[in-house]
Amino acid sequence: MSKRYSSPPAGETPRPQKLQRLDEGGSPATAMPPLPSPPQSAQPAVSSPSAPGSRTPSDSSRSSTSESSSSRGNEVPGRFLTMKSLFKRNFDGFGGSSWVLPSGAIVDDRLCEVVEALPHESALHSFVVEDVDALLALFDDVKDKEEITRIMMTRQVKLPDLSQVELNFIKLYEKSPEDLNVFLRTHSSESVSNLLEDKPSEEFQEVAHQCITQVFWHYQRYGFAFPREQSEAWFNRHLWGFLPFALTAHPFAPTALPLFDYRPGEISSESSARRRRKQADWDGRQQVDPKVDGVVVVGALPVEICWMEAARRDGGLNTTKCLHDTLKLIKLMKDGHDMFREMARQDIRYKLATYGIRISGPSISIITLRQRPGRFYQAFEEETNSLSLPSTWYNKGSTTWVLAVIVQILQLRKALQAIASSADAWVQPTINSETSSIKDWIAPTMTSPQLLPVTLAGSAMTAPPLNI
Repeated sequence: MSKRYSSPPAGETPRPQKLQRLDEGGSPATAMPPLPSPPQSAQPAVSSPSAPGSRTPSDSSRSSTSESSSSRGNEVPGRFLTMKSLFKRNFDGFGGSSWVLPSGAIVDDRLCEVVEALPHESALHSFVVEDVDALLALFDDVKDKEEITRIMMTRQVKLPDLSQVELNFIKLYEKSPEDLNVFLRTHSSESVSNLLEDKPSEEFQEVAHQCITQVFWHYQRYGFAFPREQSEAWFNRHLWGFLPFALTAHPFAPTALPLFDYRPGEISSESSARRRRKQADWDGRQQVDPKVDGVVVVGALPVEICWMEAARRDGGLNTTKCLHDTLKLIKLMKDGHDMFREMARQDIRYKLATYGIRISGPSISIITLRQRPGRFYQAFEEETNSLSLPSTWYNKGSTTWVLAVIVQILQLRKALQAIASSADAWVQPTINSETSSIKDWIAPTMTSPQLLPVTLAGSAMTAPPLNI
């Protein structure tokens, strides 16, 4: 495994250990309270000091049109009950198989009991497990715990590492701001690579060079220190302005490069809108399409595979706004995973991953979502900790912190590239040579739980191999 850049030293914004929610008092709370009953003190999360269940005029107008109101903490009893009803309806209508443990215990049924007992909105309402320790606490059998650990812990496929050749190219930019200024003014990506005996691809050279250059120019423009009290839009437009370039396939790349595109701004998520339209057909309520700060799509399909949500600098990654953004990201990632699988003509259940980028001012973390046996998914953060761009880049300081962030974005780019390169093969129909008919895999998902596979690839009850 190639070398990773280290995270910023103490003093920078710490990474939350688990994806959490906030209870009414603002303290972290587990996503899955132990059964048989939730803590008596637990209350629905609210965004104001008003009593649980009370509604301001603004709360009422938002909750009547958009499901996202509950993700901001404005939980209205009627809306919360509707969300629970939808969960149970999809759970009961699922056409696939449950996850059965060695003792015979069924993970799906145990988690269903937890969701029915929750007094607050959780990622579990979207069939996503984000706390493996809480899941393990639901079972007593040792072999059951080992099986859950094997699936949930050892299969957390990380972002692909950069090759040593690519890291050597990045290291050439490891200079103080003063020296880097001279270096960027006198070198293009091609002339930088000429300093190496082994060169990375031209596409990698250009993307890495432009990302480093854009970040440096923005620091230089503001005197190598963040202006105080900047808005979310300022961070997105300036400090993180290189993301659309870094996460898009460009014309200078070889023609064989898979097509993917980063779309910035407050735009609608097609995969979540699709799920909401199905929900509207069921309960007759008109749904407002969810907005997202950025999305990466596989352009030829198009299918969404990565989403970005940003918050202001104040408070870092542990603020209520940022934790609610995490819940929103998880919903988007699950909806995108479902939509991609429903479009696929083969079983890609354990091949597909969707990604979320969570930004809080100068800090960034990347969340990965994969499906597990049965009905549920798993969301987990990258092990590199939440990385942060320095608020002040001292003239004689090191570039390592900045490069560490850019390296992680380039790793995410490689992961998106791999999915995009497989997308055409996944959605291409397969012709059955014996019957001359199209042999499709119609995947049952939690967006369309009633779908049944036409051609099964082995027993659905068999746990998938470890090397996924």
